[in-house]
Amino acid sequence: MTNDISKYLLKNGPKLTSDILRHLEETGLSPDTARQRLRRRPTSVKTLLGLSFPKNARFYFHEAHFGTHRYWDGLFDALTEGSPTYGPAIAAMIAKGGIIPSDFFPIISGAPLKQKKKTGSDAVLARLKGIGFLTEFTVGETPVVAFHHHSGFSVDFDGYPAQLTVQRVLLDAVADWARKLGMVSYNKVAIRERGQALPQFGTHAFDLVAPSYLTPMVRYADGKPKPGFLVADVYLGELNKATAQAFLRKCESSRAMRRLPPFLPVIIADGFHPDAFHELRANGIIATKPSALFGRDVARGLAGLLETLHHASAIAAKNPEVIETLFSQLGHIEGAAGNLRGALFELIVGHIATLQGGGSIDIGKKVFIDTDERYEVDVFCVSAETVRLIECKGYAPTHKVDAEELEAWIRTKARRLNKHFRAQETLQNRAFSVEFWTSGGFTNEALQLAETVSNETKRYGVKLVAGQDVRSLITKVNAKGLGKVFDEHYAKHPITKAERKFDALEDFGSVIKDAM
Repeated sequence: MTNDISKYLLKNGPKLTSDILRHLEETGLSPDTARQRLRRRPTSVKTLLGLSFPKNARFYFHEAHFGTHRYWDGLFDALTEGSPTYGPAIAAMIAKGGIIPSDFFPIISGAPLKQKKKTGSDAVLARLKGIGFLTEFTVGETPVVAFHHHSGFSVDFDGYPAQLTVQRVLLDAVADWARKLGMVSYNKVAIRERGQALPQFGTHAFDLVAPSYLTPMVRYADGKPKPGFLVADVYLGELNKATAQAFLRKCESSRAMRRLPPFLPVIIADGFHPDAFHELRANGIIATKPSALFGRDVARGLAGLLETLHHASAIAAKNPEVIETLFSQLGHIEGAAGNLRGALFELIVGHIATLQGGGSIDIGKKVFIDTDERYEVDVFCVSAETVRLIECKGYAPTHKVDAEELEAWIRTKARRLNKHFRAQETLQNRAFSVEFWTSGGFTNEALQLAETVSNETKRYGVKLVAGQDVRSLITKVNAKGLGKVFDEHYAKHPITKAERKFDALEDFGSVIKDAM
């Protein structure tokens, strides 16, 4: 008789305790007998350890299904439909393309950073890794969380950098919007950054957090005003009900904490599934699209930026005028110009490289040396005679790359990539060069380091290209339209002018001090 459970799971796939008991009761067994039958299950029926479900439910599967798509699909259904602790994190990972920086997992998990009697985000990650659903590794120098390859869920490695860039510009736009409306303290807006403390409200992390002194938000203690807060998360694409649960969970948990000040929750996505929209609105959450907040031009600019970065190689080769369009649509957003400068500098370099020597270019090329060592080549240029590995940094002209930053690239990443590509038969008998291009400059120590490394090896050439060199190359290769873009948004950007003016005043002050 116990084989009934085995046959049921073999036919229907993995199930939770409640599903199996319901099936047994439908066959005529009493609830007590059904539970006893499950306790005496055959050895072919296995249970997942290390993961708890509400009401002490457990996840059961037939041993023949372990590790198959049916196993992972069943586990996904069980987590998203039956676990408010782990389900929101899995749904949010899917919405983020299956890969995010490890630093950002607490934001999308829906779990608190740390709270009594609650499973924290670190524990959620550890358990999802423990059952093989998620994994951690590094891309370049950035630790990331991604779906494990055997889970069956796709990981958008190619789109990952573009997603991060557009999300960051979108967050800059949200901050700019809130500042201009006077909703938040101008200089107190916290936006997520890799390697830094996450924006936090109560026990939860968000993409953006800012104090607000608007009348409905302020509370007074000892005659002094205490601000409320604006909290926001952003997504690209349409948000469904499962993905919305992470944000809903954070908001519900925060409201339950009586000592927390009032807060205004905002979630932004390109669109919302009707059931997700209704649930968010029913819980007092502002659910809106970029076009509604910032207007159609900015919304088009964000969509265009994502499309451009997804097809960077083709655009850099044939359609570089898109760069100017994106700057005109998004460059006025406070904080966005710097992020655009970095992302679009690769397209400028790629276009110059194409005009210099023909061949093929690949922007943002992903390189998998082994499971624990993965890199991205900003611009990979191959011709019949040469292979060029180019690192790009779209800094302000006043920024100088120092020896420490250059050494991390030149002695580790550049060497490993050179060795990796040299071993490929199709790239034999070509001259290799590793190049570091910046729209800024280099310190004397960095220049000396590059010369030292260049003298140490004859396997590849080492080349540094500063901002003024980039501008000269634009003229030399006759890159139409790029001269204006580079002058306005790299060499002569208003922020740059202010920095130069400040530097000049600083130098003038030092001269006066020396004269005294």
